[in-house]
Amino acid sequence: MTEVGIGIDLGSSSIRVSLYCYNDDMLLQTTCRPVPYYTNDNTNHQSWQYSQSTNEILERLDECFEELDISAYNTKALGVGATCSMAVFEADDVTPHKIFGTDSAKYPLNVVFWMDGTSSLECENLNKNALPSYTKKCLGGKGFISEMGIPKLCHLLHGLNENDSLVVYDLHKYIAKKICEKFEWSYEMLKNIPNANGIGHDGELCGWTTNVYDYIMETTGKSFSIGPIAPLLPNNHKNIRVSSFIDCYAGWFATAPKLNHSMTMVAGTSTCYLYGSTKSEFHIDGIWGPFTNIFDQQDRIKVYQGGSSLTGQLLSHVLQNHPYCLKNNYSNVVDIISLLEDYIVAYDGNDEKSLFQYESKKCFLYGDLQGNRTPFADPDLKGVYIGETLDTSLKSLAIKYITTLEFLVFQTRMIIEKFPEIETLYVVGSQSKNTRLLTLLQISFPEISIYIAKDIESTEYIGPKGAYLAAKYGSKVIDVDRSNDFQKPQLIPSYLETHARKQIFNLMNKKYEIILDIIKNQQKYNAMMS
Repeated sequence: MTEVGIGIDLGSSSIRVSLYCYNDDMLLQTTCRPVPYYTNDNTNHQSWQYSQSTNEILERLDECFEELDISAYNTKALGVGATCSMAVFEADDVTPHKIFGTDSAKYPLNVVFWMDGTSSLECENLNKNALPSYTKKCLGGKGFISEMGIPKLCHLLHGLNENDSLVVYDLHKYIAKKICEKFEWSYEMLKNIPNANGIGHDGELCGWTTNVYDYIMETTGKSFSIGPIAPLLPNNHKNIRVSSFIDCYAGWFATAPKLNHSMTMVAGTSTCYLYGSTKSEFHIDGIWGPFTNIFDQQDRIKVYQGGSSLTGQLLSHVLQNHPYCLKNNYSNVVDIISLLEDYIVAYDGNDEKSLFQYESKKCFLYGDLQGNRTPFADPDLKGVYIGETLDTSLKSLAIKYITTLEFLVFQTRMIIEKFPEIETLYVVGSQSKNTRLLTLLQISFPEISIYIAKDIESTEYIGPKGAYLAAKYGSKVIDVDRSNDFQKPQLIPSYLETHARKQIFNLMNKKYEIILDIIKNQQKYNAMMS
């Protein structure tokens, strides 16, 4: 039987599964299935807002396995990346615990979805009463945000009946466990063990010291278990290499990052920035980390992360809800961007003064629609647009498109400025297909080399590749030569002419200072109204 490795990436709306030859890491087969998330119609601020169903996820996963004929291969490694969501079960560890939805629904909704921000009150209480200074430093100096697993767990427990008990999982570990059960593989390596510094990756459920779990049980008065709680070790088990992690880490693994000198920008529905270091532990204000034991209990790599929620959805929101698109029934974001690019290219002439970029110079968009993760860790920061008019034309839409891309660059600058040693920026995910965004990034960071995947049309499958590589190689994944998989992007020629580049660089610098001022003033106004 052919020896293979499996890479799985569960994103916000789909699951991707790829098979790789275990001898040379070449892709053999790949497939994808949609996996929706659901919105709660109940607007009560104490109710969960977004959910998925583990039953539905597993059904789609089984369809992928059947299509790829997994049982025909000799599997040697399994890597699973999934969103930082929480799967919830009754005390029997089998029955899904429904967080909202009707009893008659085909799929019980038992996943607290990653972008659910309902646990804001628990987040405040934890940060005020439960976190020692060291833990706060590892969470950017501010503490938990409401998207993290621990405050979500607290909110979940507060809503339980007195004698109820639950089993909860980081979603990636649950999926990996169920696959291991399906094929009778050991999942001993998935059990919850405290990380070397006692901090769970990105605030997820696993990896904390027992003090954290004890505090949660004491303050909520409820009991719970962090799954998996019963490692499967049958007589005929196979010891294959199994790893699971939050999905953004899979994108980081796939780039074989140069520790201390490169950053990976995983830019899809949200944007995450990952940086690895071999140096002695240090803390960076506004940045999460260091996180330890990303690969296993032996690795000594320290990982730092910054991030922005819903950046991909920001672009969809700005474009799809503009009057021009509503009037002309444009709803597909890819088509809208294609229309805008054609318009902007036609507008731009040989004279750099005619570049459309300058039309947006007095328009400013701050786009944290669900609060800021890093570097401000401020859930009250919300979207701001300066420069609104009654204009509903295609030009107005193009200006908002440009200001949105500028904001994505400014977000990246806020993170990169924290890491002066960065020489290389890898951009992966769906946003790496946007040539205009990449051009603005390169102009803004002239001393940094930017790379994207060579096969840009399959960039969505970088996640499964990184998941597989991490499972096979562990911490040695950083030593795997991936230079043939990445290249410098093609940029917009008119923007690269010397004078135009200088003008755009200066324009972006000025606007960046204004965006920082907008943030400062919004925080001032929020304080005045609190």
